[in-house]
Amino acid sequence: PQTPATATGAAPVPASGAGGGLNGEIRPILFADIVAFSGANRTDTDRLVVRKALYAVLQEAFKRSGVPWDRAHCEDRGDGALIVLPADVPAHLVLGPLAAHIATGLRVHNRSAASAVRIRLRLALDAGPVTGDAHGVSGSAIIHAARLLDAAEFKRRMAGSPAELGLIVSGYVYDSVVKHAPGRVDPSFYQRIDVAEKETRAHAWIALAGQPGPGERSRCDGGPARSGARAGDHARAVRAARPYRRTPDGAAAAPRRG
Repeated sequence: PQTPATATGAAPVPASGAGGGLNGEIRPILFADIVAFSGANRTDTDRLVVRKALYAVLQEAFKRSGVPWDRAHCEDRGDGALIVLPADVPAHLVLGPLAAHIATGLRVHNRSAASAVRIRLRLALDAGPVTGDAHGVSGSAIIHAARLLDAAEFKRRMAGSPAELGLIVSGYVYDSVVKHAPGRVDPSFYQRIDVAEKETRAHAWIALAGQPGPGERSRCDGGPARSGARAGDHARAVRAARPYRRTPDGAAAAPRRG
């Protein structure tokens, strides 16, 4: 992912909670990256519009999911964001309603946006110890999540799909959360890929919103439509994000890599 200096020069989004307050607690780690942010079809003004829309989508999704944005540590990445969630946020809120509401927000935004400011997003989820200082955060789990986000196969699958949202989870998150949640998050929606980025050699699991999985049902329960959206937009968008149904709590121990 780019840095603010290499993208728009905009100042980072203020992080809620200083990095210095993170002392190795195990946290859910979410990376977001805008697909083709630097594309030739975008002007610098378009990129500012896209960035503003991204944060509006993220903050609305956090609110709808009951995940406290103001307690998360957020670092702007120019073409995305690094979000370290509070330790007491269960994994099911990220794999379930949060991802679905992000997909909803993207779809609602894109329905009325010009092509140059439409957003497709890649998300990477891992969990592990996070430490911080006055300048930000660090930790092997953050590095691992960044490598997942940049995985060549993940990018290739997104490029070959119309999906507006792609999610990649670490082997740890899949093994400890996804595959133990029958009927709530369907493991059959996820496909295993190999990741070979820089020093990282691992496997991960991906799901693309809008890509039907085995036995996908056409019915879903939709929540209230977003303000300004036509009736039914929310339900249709959540239906497209069905790979991210609710799961039990998870990510309670340091991840095992592999």
